[in-house]
Amino acid sequence: MILRENMFEYRGPRTFLGVFYLALSMWTLISAALLIPRAVSGSWPIGQVVMAGFVVFYTWYFSLGISYILRVEKDGSVEMQSLRRSMRIQADEIDQIEGPRFAVLPFGFLRIRHTGGKIYLFCRFGSLELADAIKQLRRANKKINVKFLPS
Repeated sequence: MILRENMFEYRGPRTFLGVFYLALSMWTLISAALLIPRAVSGSWPIGQVVMAGFVVFYTWYFSLGISYILRVEKDGSVEMQSLRRSMRIQADEIDQIEGPRFAVLPFGFLRIRHTGGKIYLFCRFGSLELADAIKQLRRANKKINVKFLPS
């Protein structure tokens, strides 16, 4: 958590990011080890090979878009940064912040719904930094609905 005079910043836990991307890399390597021999031998139709490759590609594309930094500025602008992009919206565009219904692990993703779609954020549930981040967002937009997270 970084708190400056006119900005609040929340960073997702680095360990969780590392474990997540390590697991995704292992899944990709195992998938490739199982799929490439079948594709090369010709025992699979080309359509199935393309479809399996697309699933792996899209999984990486989506995963690289999960934010790990949330910045809330005093003027109500919100910036979310991921490995793939940096997105800036206004706090009054955010409708809902939603955690998982049944959180088993202390780490996971928040879904932030806004007028342009959804943004996911790596986070540690129950942390004071996350509670402060949500408090800052609610201070900027009192209409934000928070679901499945302790208040």
